[in-house]
Amino acid sequence: NDLSNPVDLGKFAIQNGDTSSETRDETFQSVTFRQLGNGTLDNLSDITLTRNGEVVAKNPTIDGKYVTFEVNDTIKDSTTATYYIKAMVDVVDNNDGDTYKFKLKKDTDLNVIESIN
Repeated sequence: NDLSNPVDLGKFAIQNGDTSSETRDETFQSVTFRQLGNGTLDNLSDITLTRNGEVVAKNPTIDGKYVTFEVNDTIKDSTTATYYIKAMVDVVDNNDGDTYKFKLKKDTDLNVIESIN
């Protein structure tokens, strides 16, 4: 594969399902994933979180198999935001290729609050 461009390693969506008559935007503050694949996070660089082609978080904190993004992105009232985890793959360790599978381990690993307007 072409390793000269960032690779999509994951995708997830957050829905702001507010149906009240008031506008209630939400702020996506942070997310922590555990990497369950056989690839190591040390083999990646320029790890980013994007939405609509724009980088919303970069330079995540990496602690072993955990990666934490500080985001601060607004999700408008009654919309769904789709995010992509992207990175440059610097090294591939396994003959059959490295796999990356990101999972939320606890409900506290995703932090979204109502925005104050």
